Amino acid sequence: GREWITDDPLGIGGLLCDSLRLARLMAAGTEVQGGLLEEMLSSAAEGVHRYVRLNPTIQPVEYRLAFRELGLAIGLHAPVFIEKYLRDLPKRFGAADVAAVALKRISAHRDLATDIIDFWLAAENRSGAGWASHLDINMVMLATSLLPQGFLGE
Repeated sequence: GREWITDDPLGIGGLLCDSLRLARLMAAGTEVQGGLLEEMLSSAAEGVHRYVRLNPTIQPVEYRLAFRELGLAIGLHAPVFIEKYLRDLPKRFGAADVAAVALKRISAHRDLATDIIDFWLAAENRSGAGWASHLDINMVMLATSLLPQGFLGE
């Protein structure tokens, strides 16, 4: 099997966004490898669990990378849309129960997205060298996190 579990916030966010893209393809009737969505969502759920266990949001701002955290915040909006596909088109999704369990684990941390966004919206957290050294990508990711459905295509 593949190993997609990571505690990197940008990696987790990317996996969640890719899971939504896959769910969208499945909802449209595209044939995909059996169990792929479930595997991706289970990996993302474990990644979120590991990330939260590290308690990274207590780190001082100089040890945090906004664009990586904001990538997770964006990705944490994807499960709502995936859940809708599973609910509305159950016959298109094989092991929907496995996916639903993973989505429930991920959704338990939905407030993390708000915490991350609120942290980076605070001007004092955007005044240091860490923010400035990645200014372009940080600004894009912050803007995207404020209107994630524009990026997620929903």
